[in-house]
Amino acid sequence: MFEQGIYELLTTSPGVSGLVGTGVHFTLVPKGASFPCILIHTLSTNFDVDLTSTAPLQERRLQINYISSKDQFDAREGERAVQAVLQDYSGVLPDGTIVSTAVVNNVFDLPYEIGGTSYAKGSALDISFFITEATS
Repeated sequence: MFEQGIYELLTTSPGVSGLVGTGVHFTLVPKGASFPCILIHTLSTNFDVDLTSTAPLQERRLQINYISSKDQFDAREGERAVQAVLQDYSGVLPDGTIVSTAVVNNVFDLPYEIGGTSYAKGSALDISFFITEATS
């Protein structure tokens, strides 16, 4: 599964795992999670169609948020570490998904969010992956 491959790629990349360890979450940061962390949302999946059926190539667009409890500069530094791993990535993810390329669409700041005792700051990476998912 593509998401598992992205998780493994990020958590085994020294530039990212050195910042968040295994703190990579999908859809929702669990209660009690430590900061900094990464939160990933799937924004869309587009399927290519050829003349006979749906082709296996997909465009999977993700929003990857780097969330920090320090300040906005820390959040941007973390987002840049994630971008350094993923921008223009091509190859086979640990789960077997083939990534043709990854294209950064946008980078932006997230509004402050109330944390447990303070505010969490974030920076987001909007990135599209062109993939063929591994078959099970």
